[in-house]
Amino acid sequence: MTPGQKVDLRLEVPGEESPEGWIRITESTPDPDPAPAIAVSGKTECIDQNQLIATPQTVAFPTRNPWFAAEVKELRGQTLLILNTANKAATANVCYSSGITAGLPGGEPIPVCSESRLLQIPPYGTVTLPVVHDGSSGFSIKTQGESIVLRMLLPQNGAMKTYQVDSSVTFDQPAQW
Repeated sequence: MTPGQKVDLRLEVPGEESPEGWIRITESTPDPDPAPAIAVSGKTECIDQNQLIATPQTVAFPTRNPWFAAEVKELRGQTLLILNTANKAATANVCYSSGITAGLPGGEPIPVCSESRLLQIPPYGTVTLPVVHDGSSGFSIKTQGESIVLRMLLPQNGAMKTYQVDSSVTFDQPAQW
């Protein structure tokens, strides 16, 4: 690529809808302490009958051992995506709680899990989890891995384009060479 060049790439995931389509962009520079030189943006597109819905997406940067904890009253019905972008397996410890905490005096309160899950995420793999389980009011996740993205899959409004195919159009036979 040359400086200032714009490249549009399209990832097509065959089959039904899947959260497993992702692209990794790697930037190589000769400088030993490089500053970022590229800008990345993205959007998802979904075709539903005669409508194309395009939704802009923010870029997600992987980090080492990310975590997340929240009361789930604002997140009911939402799903969390865990993406392992490393070539080594990662783990995730998930806790669904009902608001009860425990702890030592002077220590930070720790949620008591009504259900917990220990998940293994394969290299370059994804896992999706509901944020609420069996009426839980709290959710927390702690991961271990070198390069993980945690992404809340929130519904987003997209731009809708309607199209129509004219099936009465016919084409002559192609020329024989």
